Amino acid sequence: MSNLNLLVPQPVKAFIDAEVAAGRYRNPSDFICALVREAKKKKARERVEVLLQEAIDSGEPVEATPSFWKKLQGRANRATQRTKQP
Repeated sequence: MSNLNLLVPQPVKAFIDAEVAAGRYRNPSDFICALVREAKKKKARERVEVLLQEAIDSGEPVEATPSFWKKLQGRANRATQRTKQP
């Protein structure tokens, strides 16, 4: 673990202290760590939304049938073999 000193306004400190006193967190550090975890989750969700939108915008959908996957695997195998050849 690393130390991090934060300067926060008194109302923010009072809120954190109240959350700890209510038993929602063991200490102020746990409260801050929970905020960071939530921020990371939010960022990951936003990234997924961007990727989904890119997929939607990429063109007409293609049905992913067993035949589609077999052809795709064949193309991938051929591409891999080409890169391995001297």
